[in-house]
Amino acid sequence: KLRELGYEQTDLRFGVREDGSHYLVIFEPPFDKKSTIAELVVRRTALDEVFPVLKVEWLCLQNPKASFSTGKPCLPGQHFPGLGLGKDVLSTIVLMALRLKYQAVTNVADHFHNAFIYAGNFHFYYPEDAARFQDFCRFMKQAGLTLAEAAWALEDEKVFLEKENRPYHWKPAVQILPLRSSLGERYKSQEYAAEVEK
Repeated sequence: KLRELGYEQTDLRFGVREDGSHYLVIFEPPFDKKSTIAELVVRRTALDEVFPVLKVEWLCLQNPKASFSTGKPCLPGQHFPGLGLGKDVLSTIVLMALRLKYQAVTNVADHFHNAFIYAGNFHFYYPEDAARFQDFCRFMKQAGLTLAEAAWALEDEKVFLEKENRPYHWKPAVQILPLRSSLGERYKSQEYAAEVEK
């Protein structure tokens, strides 16, 4: 797939960091930050009663050969447009986690737009985070904002809480992709939906 995007030669580095996390970097030689195409950092961890969990600590998929456009605008934190391989990479992470008998894959989205992208496959672990996310999505729709416009409005502190004279900041939230049906049932339950609604 990278060859289709014009990357005839790629190389990779992988290993374990001092903190116990595992990393993988795919780049176009010679190696430097501007040649990085993909970077993944994961670790084995626990989440309350759920163990073991594969936590995605960092995932960067970028195309240094591409340029931003009106159709693909820059999002906060991006240096280059995305690769368009998010679904493929997520499928690979899930297969890896299943093979290693993990209960779930998790991430903590630092930005609203990351949470929005992950929300297609992940649930919010805490109902209050799901409620906050849904509320902001409603606001975004009512205001007629695109994802990029909403992301930059948050980044530039142009979104305010109603009746409060202070900017609204997205709080990083734990998202979970259950790999066991017993765990996944929680997020389809009436109890979870009721907690979110409350």
